[in-house]
Amino acid sequence: MVSNRFHPPISPFDGVKLYGGADEYTYDNFGNPNIPAYYAVFSYDQVPMYSTPALIHFSTEETLVIEGVDQEEVELQDGDKPQSAGDDSMR
Repeated sequence: MVSNRFHPPISPFDGVKLYGGADEYTYDNFGNPNIPAYYAVFSYDQVPMYSTPALIHFSTEETLVIEGVDQEEVELQDGDKPQSAGDDSMR
């Protein structure tokens, strides 16, 4: 599970990694509930090869399920680079 405040994560390495494992749920203990964020869940095998993400956008006003995000459609604001999984500078 990956979180990104600026755009839907397009890979498992495009944001803050919240969890990786076989559990059926997790919590975002790092995020601020007052700041909207995009969440992506990826499944993977032993290689690992990652699936297309299941995406959701959360805010205090509404929560939206996002379907069919194409990597080329995601425009980064002001030339931002995708955030790596270990980079907490954007939080």
